[in-house]
Amino acid sequence: KAKLKENVEPPLELTLEYSGKTVPVKLGKPFEVKVGDKAVSMKLTSKPYRVFQAAGVRFKYPAHHGFAYDDSNPGVTSWTLNGNNSLIVLASSLGSNENAVLSTMIGEFTSAYGRANTRVSDISLRLAGRTLHGKRIEAQFAQLAIRMDIFALAHKKRVLSLMIQDAPKDDGTPSHETLRAEKLLLESFELIE
Repeated sequence: KAKLKENVEPPLELTLEYSGKTVPVKLGKPFEVKVGDKAVSMKLTSKPYRVFQAAGVRFKYPAHHGFAYDDSNPGVTSWTLNGNNSLIVLASSLGSNENAVLSTMIGEFTSAYGRANTRVSDISLRLAGRTLHGKRIEAQFAQLAIRMDIFALAHKKRVLSLMIQDAPKDDGTPSHETLRAEKLLLESFELIE
């Protein structure tokens, strides 16, 4: 039996069920299924992304990111897509004032991290054929640098806020994970009805 590496996540255990039969399957590894009298070679693979679709938007994000949903705050629904160094949060709130939502979020984050520990700057982003103006918050929190890019846009009688958070490398450059996640999101983001 092969020894598992301690620094590698254990493989996902899968089964293929067909015609009342069950076959154990390892993702990305060939296996055989008997179809009639013939053995057929198959392989189950996974795409490197998932497709998020809610709140009138659709976009791709890395498949390894975790998913969380929160509707505990009246009038606000949020989705959190969490990687190791990157975080994407989409929130949908009642109203149409993008600037008010953005200002509230900036105030909450600068208050949470401490004004002395945060720097806020203007940024823009081209998304779904629109140029969005937002804010970047750079904060030091317990020996950890955090960078949050926050944008808001009105869509379907609601305001959508999008936050892309990164734990940058020691030299201040974005993590590879965040660069990949942001690239997927930017290339695939669309507003839907």
